[in-house]
Amino acid sequence: MMRPKPGHGTLLWRVPVLIVPALIVSVLLLVAPAGPAQAAGIEQWMPQQRVPGYGDDTLPPVLIADRSQTVHAFTDQVVEDEPSQHAVVYSRWTLDDGWTDPVDVVLSPLKNYAQVLGVQMDDEGWIHLLFYGGDQTNANVYYTKAPAVEANAAPAWSPPVLVGEYAASPVTGALGLDNAGTLHAVFAGFQDGSGLYSSNSTDQGETWSDPTPFFLTYSDILYPWGVTVTTGTDGAQHAVWNVVNPAGHGVAVYYAGLPPGKEQWQEPVVLEEGDPGGLGVMHPAIITHQGALYVAYVRTPKVVVRRSDDGGTTWSDAVIPFPQ
Repeated sequence: MMRPKPGHGTLLWRVPVLIVPALIVSVLLLVAPAGPAQAAGIEQWMPQQRVPGYGDDTLPPVLIADRSQTVHAFTDQVVEDEPSQHAVVYSRWTLDDGWTDPVDVVLSPLKNYAQVLGVQMDDEGWIHLLFYGGDQTNANVYYTKAPAVEANAAPAWSPPVLVGEYAASPVTGALGLDNAGTLHAVFAGFQDGSGLYSSNSTDQGETWSDPTPFFLTYSDILYPWGVTVTTGTDGAQHAVWNVVNPAGHGVAVYYAGLPPGKEQWQEPVVLEEGDPGGLGVMHPAIITHQGALYVAYVRTPKVVVRRSDDGGTTWSDAVIPFPQ
C-alpha cells in the first residue's frame, strides 16, 4: 500500500520534557488527604545523580518498579554511529548496587530509529514495551515483551509485533494495562488525519485490534503530543495530552477516559486552552491516588493541578501548588 505523502509526519521532534510525574508526587503531598504513610513522616529524597551511560541528548527514561524493589529504566539513544542506529536501551537500579550501564535491547524493524512510547509490567513479571520505529517518511508503532528478570538481555525480548501504521511526529504514545490484563496502546498517527489512535490486545500482546482514531485535530498544523495514561482503581483508562503548533507552543490540554471493558474512548474534553500570546499549556501528566484523578500541567511558567473525584466526568478549578 502506498503511504500518503508526508504531511503530519514530516517533523521528527525530540522535544525536551519536564519531569511532570515527579512534580505530581510533590503536589500530592500538598493537596491530597493525609494517609498512613504521610502520618508516619516522609523520608528525604536522595541527592540527584546522573544516570550512567546516557548521552547528553538522551530523553528521561520511563521507570517501572517491581516487587523486589528493582527499578527498570527504558529510553532510547544512538548505539552505533556508522550506520547510525538508534535503539531502545535498558538499565536497572537496586538499592545495593545502584545503576547498571544501559544496554541496547530492541531495534526497530523499520529504518534504524526506535523510540520508547510506553512500558507496563504485569502481575506475572512480564514487561510490555510499546515503541515507535521508522522516520519522518515511514513509521509504525510496535510492541514487544520480555520477563523482567531477563530484560537486560536482547534475546529475551519477543519479536516486535506491528500495532499500527502511519505513526506521526512529533512522536508520542503511551501504554496502559487494565485490571483484566488488556493492554491499551495510544499513539499519534495520521492514517485518517492528525490525531491520537488506539489499539488493544487481550492476549498478552500477541495480536492487536485495528487502530481507530479517538481524537483528531482536523488541522495540518496542529499535533497531539505528550500523551500519558493511567489506570483507575476500577480498571478504567485515563489519558491526557497536549495539542501543539509547529512552534511547539501548547494550544490546549485534553482528557479522555476509557471505561472498563470498553474499546472506544469517550469524547475528549478540553481541560485548558493556552494563551495565544505565550508558550501556552504544556507537559500534562495524570495519576490516580486514593480513588481520585490528578492532572498536572504547565500553564507557562507555573505548574497547575486539577482533580476529579468522579472518574474524569468533572474537574476542579486549576490550583497553583508552587506559588514562587
